[in-house]
Amino acid sequence: MPALALTDVGREREAVSVAVGAPARHLPQYRRSMAEYARLLVEPPQK
Repeated sequence: MPALALTDVGREREAVSVAVGAPARHLPQYRRSMAEYARLLVEPPQK
């Protein structure tokens, strides 16, 4: 439900980050890439 609450207050990127990151721990094959994608949605890329 946190993702829906974030969407309600206009924080859509954070909502998607939560929605993508939450199942990452349950998908061993994709854990690292999903966690990284979720992180990049809310943090600017490092240069």
